[in-house]
Amino acid sequence: MRIGTLQTIDSETLPEARARLGISGWLEIVLLACLAALLTAAADLYPAFPALSAVPLAFLALRHGSSPAVLGGLIWILAYSLMQKTLHQAPDPLSLDNLGPLLVTLLCGYSSDHWRELRVSSSSVQQHQDHTLTTLTHEHHLLQLSHARLEQRVIGGVETLRESLERLHKSMRRRAEKELPLARQAADLLTLFDSLTWIQSAAIYMVKLDGRFLTTASAEFGQPPPLDDGDELVKAAITQGKVLAVSDTGLVQANSDVLIAAPIVDNEQLVRAVVCVHKVPFLSFNTENLTLLAVLTAHLGHMISTAEKAASTGFHEQFVQHLQRACKDASAFALPATLAQWTFKQSLSAQNTAQFLQDNVRGLDHLYLEHSSGHERLTLLCTLTDTPQYELMVERIEQLLEARFAINLEAQILRQRVHAVAKKDSPESLLKLMGLDNCG
Repeated sequence: MRIGTLQTIDSETLPEARARLGISGWLEIVLLACLAALLTAAADLYPAFPALSAVPLAFLALRHGSSPAVLGGLIWILAYSLMQKTLHQAPDPLSLDNLGPLLVTLLCGYSSDHWRELRVSSSSVQQHQDHTLTTLTHEHHLLQLSHARLEQRVIGGVETLRESLERLHKSMRRRAEKELPLARQAADLLTLFDSLTWIQSAAIYMVKLDGRFLTTASAEFGQPPPLDDGDELVKAAITQGKVLAVSDTGLVQANSDVLIAAPIVDNEQLVRAVVCVHKVPFLSFNTENLTLLAVLTAHLGHMISTAEKAASTGFHEQFVQHLQRACKDASAFALPATLAQWTFKQSLSAQNTAQFLQDNVRGLDHLYLEHSSGHERLTLLCTLTDTPQYELMVERIEQLLEARFAINLEAQILRQRVHAVAKKDSPESLLKLMGLDNCG
């Protein structure tokens, strides 16, 4: 199947594109030249038809071009001279009577050459268009195949970064409640990496407090090779606490199979585990994919800390930790986050509104509620949410409150502050901006 209806012609099949004449062509030239000579002789007998000889010569020129036409004209003059000599007449090949047919022959020959060049040029353009069309059709089929595969993967449940982190956050909280070790969560961690990054073979290894890593994988996929306990790339990643790849200067090892080492660092800057990627598609071994790995490991380390200490830390301290993570995301990865604060007047509707927001907060959003005389203040940190997404979320909340409780959200709010977390922001400056620096 081809795209479009453009029809092309192969220039090799065109007669005018052939550079050589066959035996039949040469014979045709001789016969037409002889016929012109006979007609010239007949014109001597019938003077009323002086231009009869130009007809076969013009046909010859139009059919074969200027060069065969010149040759045919020479053969015509030679044949006519021989006829004159046979009829006992004085041959006059340079007679002015022969000039008219020769000029007509040359004019027809050059016209034929020009027409043939146009045809060959048009044929070449059409042949190029045919090649381009075939290439585009092939690329179109490849794109269709790629689209179908991506569509199948989307139907199979590919998640966004926020959705995957929300799912992992819930899993971390369940693990913390059951007091399961981190190694038991390794399979879920690798599933997250597989769903968001284009890696083909990887394993996760636990790291001891002294910085040494276990060579036995807690989870793996894609049949990764065994890990050497002296792997310099893994050691450097654990020491520096950041994602490193073999493309980094001075970290290439001849005997190492690790392409990327991504340590999972908690809020206390302790390396809890390291993800070793052994195989990745060539086109996916780029800065964007490495940055995504760094984002995942950073959030995983944060989730591990917050999940493990959820029962022993207060709400204000937990909120500050989430602010720290949002500031690091903005400065290191340019990820969005929105900090909002609503102050409600003291009323039953305001209490219901605050309770509704507290019960329906999204997985990665963090809420801090304060009760004071005369009003309630609610501060909401929306992770991985820019200002337009925050506005859509608020619009949805307003619709739900209106539909379920007949509450007008705007009527309950005394003051509202909205701030998009920027690279220059710090947790201290954000707490001061929201008036939370003296809380807790």
